[in-house]
Amino acid sequence: MYLLIDCTTKDVIRLTLFSQESRVEYMAEGRNARLLSHVVLFLDQESVARGDIFGIVVVVGGGSFSSTRIASTVANTWGFVQDVPVIGVSQEGVKDVGECIKKLTTTPYYAPLHPTYSGEPNIGKKKNT
Repeated sequence: MYLLIDCTTKDVIRLTLFSQESRVEYMAEGRNARLLSHVVLFLDQESVARGDIFGIVVVVGGGSFSSTRIASTVANTWGFVQDVPVIGVSQEGVKDVGECIKKLTTTPYYAPLHPTYSGEPNIGKKKNT
């Protein structure tokens, strides 16, 4: 089983458990800072053990800087701790599950995801008034 994390929509967390044969989706409204809690809840709901996740896909290149950063950090940490590969894909790349699985099975476990951001962070920038 593989996990897809998509935080590209403001205040929406989308998670998908998938394999070649199946796909189960989860969606929750709320701050992306709660992502890890939702991942744990989703896995528990589906009776999937943490060790049954063999790779993680993160949708990158869309959404806010912070959402992408949170999703990438959660995925990279999970990948490091569980020794599973982590990859980033575009919104279009999510549609081809077979290609995602192929990419996951050829990505080294120790290769962290380097996220693609849709824009610059606005932390500390002065607002135009």
